[in-house]
Parts: sequence; structure tokens; C-alpha cells
Amino acid sequence: ADHTAYACLNGSDADIFGKSQSKSRSQYPLPLGYTIDLESPRLLQSLSYWQAAEESKHFESMTNLGVYYVFNHQYDEAETQFRKNAAQWPDRYESAANLGTILEINGKNAEALTWIKQSLVLNPTAHDSSEWIHVKIIEAKLNPGLPFESETILGVSFGDQVMPKASVNKRGLKMLQKQLFVQLNERISFIPPQDDYVASLMYALGNVTMSVGQYEMAYKIYRLASAYGCVDLLLKERTKFAKKES
Repeated sequence: ADHTAYACLNGSDADIFGKSQSKSRSQYPLPLGYTIDLESPRLLQSLSYWQAAEESKHFESMTNLGVYYVFNHQYDEAETQFRKNAAQWPDRYESAANLGTILEINGKNAEALTWIKQSLVLNPTAHDSSEWIHVKIIEAKLNPGLPFESETILGVSFGDQVMPKASVNKRGLKMLQKQLFVQLNERISFIPPQDDYVASLMYALGNVTMSVGQYEMAYKIYRLASAYGCVDLLLKERTKFAKKES
């Protein structure tokens, strides 16, 4: 199975899963991802509690157990757990989103798409209303012949000049910047370079960031886009320009 695709997981233990996420979000709009200390006494203590919990009654424990399995690269165990959760708590957004995410990790993209779409129905505003991007990524994986570019995927173009000229207004750009950051910050926590989907979205985030005048951040984001394998001809010129304007 292809384990190079990852997006938003939903754990409910703020002490364990929330602190590292909030720390990484303080770098906004630069997505650097986050890690979890799998050996921390706090996590190991919680893990034994989750494993001892009665499956049919403890939604939070079962959700956290599945999230732990993902962080520990136990993808088959995570899928089994999240399938149980979705059967037991079908109306919970977290059940659908987590199952969709692990199915994508395990390369089962068609089924993943069904669950991510269901999670959007259950909670359209989750993750700063950014899950539509997750849907677009999975749809692109199911249609590998189509170009995966910001114009086709995000519905936004940035022109062909060194200074990006966005086809949406500043308010739309600010919203897109936040949504791209959320999706990329999650993905790169698990996806090392190189990855075509991350590369393309990272380049789009760089273009958005330069469009709103944040040149130093745009430079850093463009560098990440290069690291993930973006080969757009304008990327080098825009990277140089962003560095010069920083």
C-alpha cells in the first residue's frame, strides 16, 4: 500500500495530540508539520487506559486509540479501529474523517473519498472548512491522468508573471491561505519529500502568500515546494523575487 498520503486526523486528547499541533500552528502560514512523542509517560499511561476501555461505550478512547495506531505506523490496526468506530458512531464527524484518512493512507482511495465526503456532510466547517481540498486530492489520485495544479484543483490562477496575480480578492486569498496551511501542515507531518500533491499545493500556498505581501514567508514556502519536487518553471523566479523583497 502507498503510505505517502495523509490528512486530517481527529484525536480528542488535547494534552497529547493538541499541544504539538497548536505549537506547529504558531508558525502560520509556514507549514512545518508536527510529531508526537510516542514514548512519553503521559501517552503510554493514556494508551493503557484507551486499550482497557469498553469498546462500545467510549467514543473518545476508541478514537484516540486509532489515532495512536496511525502515529505508530500501525496502519492496518488503525483501519480496523476506525471501521469499528464508523459502525458504532456513524453520525460522528470524527468517525467518517478518520476512516477516510486511514483508507487514503492504505491506498483505498475510492472508499476513502466516500468517507471524506460523508465527513464534510457531518461537519462542513471542520479544519477551517478546508476538507474540500482533501476531497480534491483524493479525486485527483483517482484520475492520475489529469493535471494537479492550483488552477484545476483550487479554482484559482496566479498568472504567468513573476509577481503572482491572483484571480480572487484578498479576503478569498486569506481564507485559501488558512485552508492550504491546515491541509499541508497535517500532510507533511507524515509525508517526507518528495510528493507531487504536496509539491503542487505548497507552490499554491507560496503564490497565495506572496500575493498578500508576505515575501519572507513566501520564500520559505517556495523552498518547501522545491523540496517536495515542484518543477513549475516560474518557481525559481518567484523564489528569487520573494527573497529579494524579504
